[in-house]
Amino acid sequence: PLRPFCLYLALISHFLFPLPVGEQFVILDVPLLYETGKLLFIVNRVVVVWCSAEQQLCRLMARNNLSEDEAKRRVNSQLPLDEKRSRADIGIDNNRSIEDTRQQVDDLYVSLRVSRAHWKLRGAALLVASVLFGCLIWIGLVLLS
Repeated sequence: PLRPFCLYLALISHFLFPLPVGEQFVILDVPLLYETGKLLFIVNRVVVVWCSAEQQLCRLMARNNLSEDEAKRRVNSQLPLDEKRSRADIGIDNNRSIEDTRQQVDDLYVSLRVSRAHWKLRGAALLVASVLFGCLIWIGLVLLS
């Protein structure tokens, strides 16, 4: 009960602290975002980096030194990449060269930098901070009187 609350509090603070210093977005790497569904409420956009099933299997086997059966079990325990890609707002095709993938990421970065979506979150954060500050002042006045 307390552990998930602390996790959510840490994640929310991770999102809120960059706002006052001018950051426009925060990137989280959440491999099981759709499988758990628990963090979907705090994200504005979802980016999925995807590749073919064959490439996914080969990369997993090479990276984690897994047998083909172990890698297939791990891949099959997750939502298929095609399903994740269809749910995502943005897809990065990782089937081609690293330069092509890097170009897609650079293009995404540029589109996020010109976006004004962060102003909604800043406004909401300012409203929450104002209400909390007002409550603290009111409590202080009540206690002092």
